[in-house]
Amino acid sequence: MLVKEIKYNSQEYQAAVNLRNKILRLPLGLVLKEEDLQREKSDFHFAFFKGQEIIGTLILTPLDNTTVRMRQVAVASDNQGQGIGSKLVEFAEKFAIDHKFLKIILSARSTALNFYKKNGYQVLGDEYLGKSIKILHFEMSKDIA
Repeated sequence: MLVKEIKYNSQEYQAAVNLRNKILRLPLGLVLKEEDLQREKSDFHFAFFKGQEIIGTLILTPLDNTTVRMRQVAVASDNQGQGIGSKLVEFAEKFAIDHKFLKIILSARSTALNFYKKNGYQVLGDEYLGKSIKILHFEMSKDIA
């Protein structure tokens, strides 16, 4: 098993998009649109591989010189609960530190709150209804340096 950065618009990226759609969007009756994907050109994309298959993915979006937003964390359903998400988060944090970022922020679905708390993220405020995804979220952050 391997975690690595993948290139935007590569075959690996397309496989990660398919996984994100399957895990994060389709259960809510949504799909990622081309305009959503176009905004990801300057993001950092990561994938967790089991052999040649991508079973986990995560995106870091730079907000400024010190902060990145973690987004679109997804692990294949039959691989959840095996530490894959935590390994992706750990890899992304090390990557962010290596690139001189100091803080990671994220919007966690309420169903993922305990996962992020377990990985050292702190809740910043009250629960809120997401803008594009109309489910409850919490804003969270972690200082990484």
